[in-house]
Amino acid sequence: MPPASLIQRLSLFLALLLSATTLLTGCGTKDPGEELWIIGLDGADWDQLEPMIARGELPNLAKLKNEGASGILLSDTPMMSPILWTSISTGKTPELHGVTWFMTEAPDGSKIPISSEEQRVRTFWNIASEAGLSCCITGWWATWPAEPINGYLVSDAISHLFGKYQGPP
Repeated sequence: MPPASLIQRLSLFLALLLSATTLLTGCGTKDPGEELWIIGLDGADWDQLEPMIARGELPNLAKLKNEGASGILLSDTPMMSPILWTSISTGKTPELHGVTWFMTEAPDGSKIPISSEEQRVRTFWNIASEAGLSCCITGWWATWPAEPINGYLVSDAISHLFGKYQGPP
């Protein structure tokens, strides 16, 4: 059996890989060659990442951090991914944007994963698209069903295959 530290590092790597592919977002500008990228690592913590960067284990993340901008998310509670990522994409609080949990109620009363239909306000990719900018959004929380944008939107529907949410604790 592999040592615990190897298992922890592999687990963190897989979590980062899933997160990076889950929340990779970019929008072009009107100037050719200029782009804005948002790479969200859902659940990642700089307290865990910094030592790995210092040891040279995450060279690409180190380069992104050194050549771009990074920070720690300061947030209100509850710290739940669908709520936080919808707040980031809309600039609004949950009371205004409408996403308040992992699940919502289907017409038959059953619980289903939160969807883009719960959002009551526009996202930054809606605004960018309306301004003629092209965007590529992949796996952002609460984007199913995918809406038409100027560019590509690959919804978060694949993440719903990894398990069923049971509702608030």
